[in-house]
Amino acid sequence: MKEQAEELLGVPVQAGSFILGKGSSVRKGIAAGASSIGLQFKPTIKAVDFGQVGYLALTADEVVIFSGKQGLIRPKIIGLVTRRPRRDLSSFQLEQGKMLVSGSIVFSDGAEWTFEVPRARAKQMATVEEELQRTLA
Repeated sequence: MKEQAEELLGVPVQAGSFILGKGSSVRKGIAAGASSIGLQFKPTIKAVDFGQVGYLALTADEVVIFSGKQGLIRPKIIGLVTRRPRRDLSSFQLEQGKMLVSGSIVFSDGAEWTFEVPRARAKQMATVEEELQRTLA
């Protein structure tokens, strides 16, 4: 996915990781259950909507999220969803879970990107974390 991101952005990607929409399967289950009994479910967390599969990429100057889809062998990028300057980064957190790593990126204007990373991609996310911690330092 890194090569695809570089091609779309036209600049080198310093670090990147495959990501999942945070709680996307849980939200879908709750919405379906609420709908079946005549209620409307409105999630309280406003997240960047990149779908179920995405790619978080770091360039020298930006933090970028791409939407993706699961390919036959590995995920593929579909298109650019959002990008923000790295200088606007306020905080970055990762929380280790049993199956997934939960992540959160907060910007100086209060915007927050939340996502999850499968344990199999934890090494990629560790590289992203190192880069973002350098930005915050």
